Order: sequence, then structure tokens, then C-alpha cells
Amino acid sequence: MSNNPLPVQIGLTIITGPMFCGKSAELIRQIRRLRVAKSNVLMLKPAIDTRSASVSTRDGQSLDCTAFASTHHLADIIGAHPNFMLAIDEAQFVLARELDHWIDLIRDEMTKRLIIVAGLNLDFRGEPFPAIADLLPVATKIQLLSSVCMRCGSDNGVRSHRLQGGDTVVQIGDEEYQAQCLHCFSQSVVTARS
Repeated sequence: MSNNPLPVQIGLTIITGPMFCGKSAELIRQIRRLRVAKSNVLMLKPAIDTRSASVSTRDGQSLDCTAFASTHHLADIIGAHPNFMLAIDEAQFVLARELDHWIDLIRDEMTKRLIIVAGLNLDFRGEPFPAIADLLPVATKIQLLSSVCMRCGSDNGVRSHRLQGGDTVVQIGDEEYQAQCLHCFSQSVVTARS
């Protein structure tokens, strides 16, 4: 039997995909698994996500979390928990003006501890969310999830199609969006332009 200490888990795992693919459920699953292994895990999410005070899934699972108002606030919270692994949900809501600080903070912390970041990969126009896309090159593990297309039922929903609301309003509610496969998404874009 070896006297070597157990290896410290460090790195960055990204869980991403469209709406309704189970990102938060996968994040919760991984956190529960880490807690079984007696790891301290701090659950976080941007304060702009006001749907719930916890991280919750559509099937009723939830875990308490701490909301952060800015990346500087996040840095303060992280600094107060040096021995915790980090789990960050809804990371696409990190503000564009804070992206440089976000990337620097995550890149620095992933060398000291395990960080799991979950968030949408693309917006409703099919454009990458920078808070996720800019971390992909440095991630040690990437989980790209898909959902069921809510239009045709195929098992390769990869886009979040916005059903209403226009281009300028940021909407967080589920009723404004629908997961779609590439075929249905392209058909929806054509129909919206008509």
C-alpha cells in the first residue's frame, strides 16, 4: 500500500449544449458524486438568473447555491473558500464587459482546484456565448449535450430557437425558447425572415 497522498483534483470541466439538454442535471449529478467522495463543493450562479434561489432542474432536482453579481464578487467568494471545488451554473450570463476578468479568474483557479462550468453554448441566433466559448480551449474535459428537438422529435436538438421577444430583450424564461435540431432551426429562421 502506497503512502502517497490522494491526487488533488484540478482542472476545468465544461458542460454545454442547448436549452433543455440537461446541463444543470448533469452538474448536480457531478456535484453529488463529488460530495459522496467527501469533497467540498461550492455551487455558484450569476445573480441575473432570478428564476430560483437554487440551481434547479426541470425534473425537480435542486441544490442551494450562492449568487454572484459580478466576476469581482465571484473572485471574493472564491477567495473565501480556498479548499472548495467550484460548480458554476448558467455561466452564459457572465457579462460581456467582464469576460477578460472571467477568463483570467477561471484559468488561474483551475490550476488549484476542480471547476465545473455549465452553460449554453449558443444563443438563439446560433452565435457562441463568449463566457463558454472562450473557456473551451483551456478545458480539461468538455461535455457537449444535446436535447430532443421540440419540433420534430429527433434526438439531436442542438440549437435554442427563440419563439418570441425580438432581438434586443434578454429573456430567461423557458416559454420563449424551444430546442431544435439543425434542420428545424434552419426552417424556423427562414420562416421568421418571411
